[in-house]
Amino acid sequence: MKYELSLAALALMSAAPAFAADPELPVFDPANFAAGQVIDNPFLPFISGTTYTVTGKRTDEGETVHEKSVITVQGPGPVIEGVTTVSVLDEAWENSLLVEKTFDYYAQDRAGNVWYFGEDVINLSYDDDDRPTGTDDHGTWRAGVNGAKPGFAMPVAREVGHAYFQEYAVADEATDYGVTETVDGTFEAGGRSYSGVLRVFESSTSEPDAREFKYYAPGIGFIRADEELSPDLGKAGMVAVRAAP
Repeated sequence: MKYELSLAALALMSAAPAFAADPELPVFDPANFAAGQVIDNPFLPFISGTTYTVTGKRTDEGETVHEKSVITVQGPGPVIEGVTTVSVLDEAWENSLLVEKTFDYYAQDRAGNVWYFGEDVINLSYDDDDRPTGTDDHGTWRAGVNGAKPGFAMPVAREVGHAYFQEYAVADEATDYGVTETVDGTFEAGGRSYSGVLRVFESSTSEPDAREFKYYAPGIGFIRADEELSPDLGKAGMVAVRAAP
């Protein structure tokens, strides 16, 4: 796989283990995708009909907020930039309120890389009495619209220091990137120990203060996220864990 930008370096900033990344933008070619290709990358499989739940809790102005996401692989999604995608629904809850519904669109190329083609977002708002007040689509973007391009959701190459754009929609301020931080690690999620784990540092060139680690186990996929990381990456505001498969 060739890239448009130079290979990014993984670096330490003085004494603080913060990543300095110049992410690569993968070269996209619809000819590299086969019709009906199943997304079976071992670190990010999206098999139709699969559903799993991710839970966590955080403190907001002294109050505990319980978060839950229910992820459902729906099956074939829209054709984007000539590629038939797979639609994955992510329903996000805060306490008892549904606050966001996102339809994410992915596809896997012939080499096994999983690409991210965009998302349709429905944000739901409420008043102080938890009564619905409206919706908006902030965060929505699609490859091919407003100059947006697809990025890697999960590249086949797993080399420490590899930095890559996961989404590249500058006009929509959607420029998340990942940096491969650990390969073949052993980590715990939900009271279970996993081996062969891939850990990815994630941030955004649009929101550089957004920092998190995501963990992926072979044959399972996503298992955990350390969110709202401190600048030195030593403390997480919330740990979200996937329910044991």
